[in-house]
Amino acid sequence: MAFPTTSAPFRQFFADALANAANAPYDLSGTGVNTFKGALFNNAVAGTKDDSTAQAIYGGAGNWTTGNEISDAGGWVAGGPSLTTPALTTPTSGVVQFAVANQTSGSLSTGLTGFFGWMVYDSTLTGPPGVCFNYFGGTNTAGAGATVTVTINANGLWRITI
Repeated sequence: MAFPTTSAPFRQFFADALANAANAPYDLSGTGVNTFKGALFNNAVAGTKDDSTAQAIYGGAGNWTTGNEISDAGGWVAGGPSLTTPALTTPTSGVVQFAVANQTSGSLSTGLTGFFGWMVYDSTLTGPPGVCFNYFGGTNTAGAGATVTVTINANGLWRITI
């Protein structure tokens, strides 16, 4: 399998949120109730936007296992850093968008090799359940001493037009 070559929210994220599932009382408002993290992954990830709740769990037995995670103890920790300024907005008529601030790592200890994107998940919740994944355009590598910056698109991590 390979990291998806698109970016998308997990379908199950919406299904669980709208059903008020016990494992998914999401708060994307940015008020500090929930903490979102971005874990980097290699090209062996088998995940898709259609992953079930069990498959879209960070570090679980599903598609986003820690065995496929890329991390650096000094710069991009396992599990990913806490993402700052999460915000759910309605920027234009018929549009709902979820965004976070650009994320920059600390100085990498050993470097990061072969990461293709990240999975954003809610580390506050049991599971912890995935919110979305974002493809970074191919193989990415950063050496020891470097920093990594994930620049968030103007359309956020995900955007839905109703």
